[in-house]
Amino acid sequence: MFPPYPISRHSNTYARRIWFSGFGTPRGVTLTSTVNLRPDLSQNQGDPWRILAAVCQGASAALRQFPRLNQFTFWGRLFWAGQPERITVIIGNPDSSCDLVLLKAAHEMTTEDIVKTLKGRIDPIAPNGARLSFAEHFPFVLYLLERLTGHYRRDYCLNQGPIFVSMLGEAEIDDISYTPEHSMALYPGWPKNGTMRLTLCFNHQLANARPVARFLIAIKRSLE
Repeated sequence: MFPPYPISRHSNTYARRIWFSGFGTPRGVTLTSTVNLRPDLSQNQGDPWRILAAVCQGASAALRQFPRLNQFTFWGRLFWAGQPERITVIIGNPDSSCDLVLLKAAHEMTTEDIVKTLKGRIDPIAPNGARLSFAEHFPFVLYLLERLTGHYRRDYCLNQGPIFVSMLGEAEIDDISYTPEHSMALYPGWPKNGTMRLTLCFNHQLANARPVARFLIAIKRSLE
């Protein structure tokens, strides 16, 4: 039997042993829409960095437009994410790990600045030797301690955004669907013939489907 892979290259197996083992996998709702990319994006559909940057700009602007959705969900309670609007972008690595890059007010950034930040791979979850070592050896104890003391929620609200953006980057895969426990998740598909699929996942602790659908439509229209 092989041990689970770490999520982040700076981390250990804690996330997969706790959050992906049933503790943090709520039943989510998935909304999907097809985007007709505007000319400047359609002409650059082979450049995933530019497409990803445009999606981040649209998601950030939509959070500003729909402040009711700019919140984290923690075990049945909502917590305001504040301003500037934040987005966590998941960047995959060749070794099966990933980096989490936090963007603030992406709708006010240029495409070039966003691409530079994403390529810089500055993971907001900085390694902490003592905590990571404890998490590796006593994952369930740490989970209970951090949840009961509120440390996990405070740390999450400080270092993450209320929406994750992840582009799988595989042309033969149409959709991906996974709902995090505390944030929404937006999955842009691989652009084909000037169109692109957008999949948004959320849980009902945050809102019903109609306001989230309008949120997704706002992102879609920013790309058209």
